[in-house]
Amino acid sequence: MDKAKTKLMLLTLLIGMVTTTFGIWFYFSAKQGLELRDLILVGPVILVLLLIIPLITRSLKSIKEKTPLEDERTTKAKTKAASLAFYISIYLLLAIGYLGDGFFERPSQATGAGVMGMAIIFLLAWLYFERKSNL
Repeated sequence: MDKAKTKLMLLTLLIGMVTTTFGIWFYFSAKQGLELRDLILVGPVILVLLLIIPLITRSLKSIKEKTPLEDERTTKAKTKAASLAFYISIYLLLAIGYLGDGFFERPSQATGAGVMGMAIIFLLAWLYFERKSNL
């Protein structure tokens, strides 16, 4: 269980770092005046943070019950979620490439939006397949 506790601590530390960085960015953006693009970024970041909470609580529950964090069903659900997220992400990236010219100022913004979208799609698919009774 030491490996599981270490993994959970690193995940929690990463979530804390992302939340702190987002909070600092939002504070300074609010000081300079928020634009519509700043407010649009708030939603996906908060959504990703909220979708990771079930992962942390499930891991805590597994550590307390001394059960493995991943079993065959969890691995199968994660594999199906990754496959579905990959296929949907291809179309997401095509849509960003086609429709993003008027919205994004720099290519790095489009890349960031694509990666954030892929993370959200994977987390939603993973939660769906985790709750689905038969895989």
